[in-house]
Amino acid sequence: MRKHLIAIAVTVAGLLFGALAAAAQGSPGAGQSSDTSNPKHWYSPSRYNPARAFKKDSRTASEQLAANRDEDKKLTSQLQAHGVLPARTDLKDVCSAFRKVEDCVAALHASHNLKLKFNCVKWDMTGVKPGAGASSCAGPASDRAMSLAKTIRVLKPDASANAEEKTARKQAHDDMADAKS
Repeated sequence: MRKHLIAIAVTVAGLLFGALAAAAQGSPGAGQSSDTSNPKHWYSPSRYNPARAFKKDSRTASEQLAANRDEDKKLTSQLQAHGVLPARTDLKDVCSAFRKVEDCVAALHASHNLKLKFNCVKWDMTGVKPGAGASSCAGPASDRAMSLAKTIRVLKPDASANAEEKTARKQAHDDMADAKS
């Protein structure tokens, strides 16, 4: 019985997609143009490309900040005003090994909130060993990057890692939104 239901579902799906493809290639109807090269045609592969939704920014956090100087300046001054980033510290340098700016800012907030060494948090989250002050850190296992929650669990086992991560990420999100406005 189960095999029959699967076969029926596959058949119906095939018919549906076939009908959609035929409708897309069919004769022009009301309001449709027969010119498929027209950019206003109802279907354009470049316009409705689902892969674009999953496209990741290949730039590092430092490169993202360098590309948007206004956001970098606002974010740096906000973090310094809250005491999260030390004075006369360049955010681009601090975020150098991170893939996303928001991850870096969340790590800064978590280290500030929990009184952790940022170099240790950065090492665990990125897998890149910092040059100075790393001797007192517990680095990630096999140099693999860890999530912020796992990093908190390793560096401060008595803290509620998930709640602290959520708090740090919310603070980072709010700071990023303020810097963009």
